[in-house]
Amino acid sequence: LGGGLYPCEIYLATGGSDGLLPGLYHYSTPHHSLDRLLAGDVLDRVRTALAGHPDATAEQFLIVTVKFWKNAFKYNSFCYHVVTMDTGCLLATWQLWARSAGVELRPALWFDELAIDDLLGLDPDAESAMAVVPVVNRVRPAKQCEEGQPRVERVERERSHTVIRFDQ
Repeated sequence: LGGGLYPCEIYLATGGSDGLLPGLYHYSTPHHSLDRLLAGDVLDRVRTALAGHPDATAEQFLIVTVKFWKNAFKYNSFCYHVVTMDTGCLLATWQLWARSAGVELRPALWFDELAIDDLLGLDPDAESAMAVVPVVNRVRPAKQCEEGQPRVERVERERSHTVIRFDQ
């Protein structure tokens, strides 16, 4: 490891339908654990901040924030650009992983970030919400190819004049 200070922090707001007590949690990287920050249902506050998002009625939300100092000391005024790229990489990784499990994630990048920052008790000049990801138990069915259904017709295009094949 290169000793990088990754600026993204992850919070979970849950209503309790997942077996956790309703509340707000923070993912502790060094302990690989969820630390409960606030007990009680906070979903209405998150849903209000996401007004208009198609998944605003979810029972769980992952909130991605950025601690600006973790990049500002290195990148100065270019920091904001860099942390948005870090956030995008994190969200794309989650979407790829979820898609492989048949789940579609639709992150919200347009929301009332000051309301989310207030819920999390953040000073927006030091750490601020960049994305809210509703977690909806919406599994896409795997595509099935039944007998008699169209299939891809592959034509091998080999550029070599001689193809050497091996027994194994």
